[in-house]
Amino acid sequence: MDLAALVLAALAALPRPAGGTAESRKVAVDAIVAAAAERPLFERATDGDGSAELAATALVLAAVAQHESAFDPRVGSCQIRGGGAISYFQLLGAYSLGGHSKAEVCASPALAAKLALRVLHLQKRRCKQCSISSWLAGYASGSPSRPSRTSRETEKVLVALARHASLRLPRSATAAPAWER
Repeated sequence: MDLAALVLAALAALPRPAGGTAESRKVAVDAIVAAAAERPLFERATDGDGSAELAATALVLAAVAQHESAFDPRVGSCQIRGGGAISYFQLLGAYSLGGHSKAEVCASPALAAKLALRVLHLQKRRCKQCSISSWLAGYASGSPSRPSRTSRETEKVLVALARHASLRLPRSATAAPAWER
């Protein structure tokens, strides 16, 4: 399975398709796929090959990037910054930068994707029994128990991406994503 092609196709199928340029989306999605492969958000199902878990992780990151920046290359390279947040993922605060400088993050979509995934993992650790909704709430607000308009909109994008990819997202923290049959 070509995970990057799956994510790009899902993005193209959104009611409001991904913004940016074909090149900026490809660069960002390649970074997303690499980060997902390195550190998936979901535990591997005992009866699966791990592809659903990697795809779900990549789609979560793609949903965040789509909502936060619409893959605008000016946002990705930090030529435009909203409220001090940087990259396609609108990373904000010292923790989200993981000890890296803003210049390092702005110069590397791969690093930005890894750091965004790191923030999602933090939210998952903070609330072990929470769902993806809570992880997205934590990403947007800093607290998994504080949903926001941003987290709800990001979740809508994620649901649409998963539907197009024929992926069933888990409803609980202990369940695994699975391919629709």
